[in-house]
Amino acid sequence: MVYSKLFLASVAATMMMMPSFSDAHSWVDCMDWRFNGGKQSFDDNAGYCAGYARRYPVKYNGDQVSPRYAFGSLDSADPNRHYKQSEKNPDDWPACSTGKTYKGGEGEEVGSDETLASPVDSAYGQGKWGPMTVAKPGQQLCVRWPAKNHKDEPDNVVYINMPPTPMSKDPTQRQLNQWTIAKLDYGNCFSGGSDKARCGGCFTVPDRAPGDYLIQWRWKLNGEDNVPEWYTSCSDVRIGNGKGGVAPTATVDPAPSSTESGGKVTTTSKNGKGNVGKPTPNPPNYKKPAPTNNGDDEDDDDDEDNDEEDDEDNDEDDDEDNDEEDDEDNDEDDDEDDDDEDDG
Repeated sequence: MVYSKLFLASVAATMMMMPSFSDAHSWVDCMDWRFNGGKQSFDDNAGYCAGYARRYPVKYNGDQVSPRYAFGSLDSADPNRHYKQSEKNPDDWPACSTGKTYKGGEGEEVGSDETLASPVDSAYGQGKWGPMTVAKPGQQLCVRWPAKNHKDEPDNVVYINMPPTPMSKDPTQRQLNQWTIAKLDYGNCFSGGSDKARCGGCFTVPDRAPGDYLIQWRWKLNGEDNVPEWYTSCSDVRIGNGKGGVAPTATVDPAPSSTESGGKVTTTSKNGKGNVGKPTPNPPNYKKPAPTNNGDDEDDDDDEDNDEEDDEDNDEDDDEDNDEEDDEDNDEDDDEDDDDEDDG
């Protein structure tokens, strides 16, 4: 009897020290999820990740990239991955985790450093971080995250925020709130159980000039007493010029009054049967990018296009030269005919 009481007391104490399911929170596992085929699923065997959040830990084996940690386990890593803004004033909190504790925050969880790097692509690759996302306007990007025991909660919304121009520093949360381009259903999940279900949704890249842009994933969780809890993950996307290449552009910080509210809302299914916003499949000649490739292949394509355009221009110039020579020959013939008539 005494042993049973001691055992129960020990179990109770252990459970008190363990985080509850409600304390498990989420983050972006993949910013650019590519489906393998017709089945549009976020399960591990249904696709692969071509682009990650800032400084996302991965392993490299030659050209192959794989996560350094098991799916959904970065909440127990050091540092953990999930970043929670202050419950008291979330919109005044940094939009992207600095990896540092702030004074005056209520319930804030630090997360990992996801601040803007200089240069931008130095937060990717380096033999330890995932590759950067490369896209173009009109393309659909699909983002993946772990459920962390919250897939069945009501009003579960993920906001996708993106500035209208490249920026030299991360915008404030209040600025980003004006630049929502999509809203996704957090509970659109597949296999993996309550904690590690693979969830995700897709959205369309808006019309943007070439350059490097922040994309913020911001999840609203209804916490205790219905107090909203906000979690964010920050990624960069390199927008191409429409041909897949990236032209260099100057970074411009838009005025705080600039707005782009609403945006195109992407709805996703909660039935786990692949209705994830009808993402655009890879083109027929698409080749899986090397992990450290930040658009080099696309630049090669641009060079080929430019070569073709140069050839066309040269052909046109040759045609014009030939036409001019023909005109000169005709003029000479006319002059000779006139001379013959005068002699006659």
